[in-house]
Amino acid sequence: MYLELDPALKADLPEDADSFEWFLEAQGITHREVKHRLTYEAHLGEHHIFVKRHLGCGWGEVFKEWYRLRKPVVSARTEWEGAAILEKAGLNVPRVLGKGERGSYPHSV
Repeated sequence: MYLELDPALKADLPEDADSFEWFLEAQGITHREVKHRLTYEAHLGEHHIFVKRHLGCGWGEVFKEWYRLRKPVVSARTEWEGAAILEKAGLNVPRVLGKGERGSYPHSV
């Protein structure tokens, strides 16, 4: 498991909460929901945040993307890496306050 949170955001989590589980189970205003992906808006202490939750995909989705000669998206990593690249290029992007992954995707090898 990998989880990196902004210290101010982590300080606002309930003391006994598992950080990863809190973000998986938190409730908020849903802005987009497609298959295993969900983007929702929530409040955590003084923070107004958008959470992008991606629960991976199955082999069927992987084969479909390979058939289309596209790289399958198996986690939200592509989004936070993309935000970092755009920021480095000088573009204004939303600040990433946290990122994490849990489990493994054998088809991502």
